[in-house]
Amino acid sequence: MRFIPVVGLGGTWQSDTAQFALKIGWISFRNETVCHVDGSVRSVGVRRVARGTALFGASCRIPAYLTNAAPEVHTALFDYGYNLGVCFQLIDDLLDVTSSTEVLGKPAISDLKEGKLTLPIILALPRATESERAIIESIVHQKSFEGVDPAEVGRIVRKYGGVERSLEFAREYADRARGALGTFSPSPAREALDWALDFVLSRDH
Repeated sequence: MRFIPVVGLGGTWQSDTAQFALKIGWISFRNETVCHVDGSVRSVGVRRVARGTALFGASCRIPAYLTNAAPEVHTALFDYGYNLGVCFQLIDDLLDVTSSTEVLGKPAISDLKEGKLTLPIILALPRATESERAIIESIVHQKSFEGVDPAEVGRIVRKYGGVERSLEFAREYADRARGALGTFSPSPAREALDWALDFVLSRDH
């Protein structure tokens, strides 16, 4: 497990850190979080994409093995699945802070309650006020919503663009997946794979 410094709520913030983390492939912000919310010398642990999204890629590549397809087909199928997986994870993190328990079928904002800062929150925090950051800090440290309205987290994320910016990242990875489909001739199968990307981007649970 590798860690990179992502956010320092009590100190300086490097505005492009989260974006850089995405570019080099550390995108989830869900795993093994040790938060930097109090300004101490700690980091947000990020889960490497390979843990989950490579599984998407490997699954999509299986047909290439079964049919002895050309190397470029192997690569295209893996790239499609990998980028689909990243997109799916980003939307999952977004829904955690924007949807409801009733819609999701599981507790909303559960990641933050477990002490995990996901991308929408990380992107919003640098613009948040001290009192708003204190709300996030309280939840992370107590791992509880005691004395805090969970809906306030969603409000903070929306107020400072965490929703829109996270969605932009998700769309970027969906576009990468679509690019991988360019290897294949038009067919019902390719249309179905393209549709899957729209489904992931528009899902509400």
